[in-house]
Amino acid sequence: MRRIKTWVRTSMYQERFTNLSIVHMEKDVTKNMDTELFLIIIKILNNMEWNDEQSLKLIQLYKDHPILWDPTCSQYKLGKKKIENWREIATELNTNAVEAKKKIESTCILS
Repeated sequence: MRRIKTWVRTSMYQERFTNLSIVHMEKDVTKNMDTELFLIIIKILNNMEWNDEQSLKLIQLYKDHPILWDPTCSQYKLGKKKIENWREIATELNTNAVEAKKKIESTCILS
């Protein structure tokens, strides 16, 4: 599985990989969705513009979830918990976890 993931990451454009990640993370929603509708939603998400208020709210929500950034947090290494926290943040912002994470990575200087 690890080899497949590595091959997929190196052989496709970032946008397509991000879309694939969205499909996987939101598989319960996308399972019963019409394909054309799904493609329209992906295009909308890729073109989402963040205003200052949304960006500040994202930063505050990120700060409120130390599991995502604090290595001394007891749950820092728990991947499933991190995904749950990203989904909580995304729900607050009416977006998806992949977009929220991508935005925080481009907004903040992460160590």
